[in-house]
Amino acid sequence: MALGQQDGSFEFKGVAPHDYKLLSWEDTQQGAYQDTQFLKQFESRAEETSLQENTHKVVSLKVILADSK
Repeated sequence: MALGQQDGSFEFKGVAPHDYKLLSWEDTQQGAYQDTQFLKQFESRAEETSLQENTHKVVSLKVILADSK
């Protein structure tokens, strides 16, 4: 579950321990992030992070602008 804040931050709770790649877009078509071909365009910009059980982590992401590819 993601809880958005007024400052643009999000808090995720109940995330399983795993290695993740995180991306943030200024604007994109609804559901585009579920399309593997769409994601491949931005894979090099992903922030990689690992979550362990019972940990708290802060990750800052660079927003991908709407006109970027």
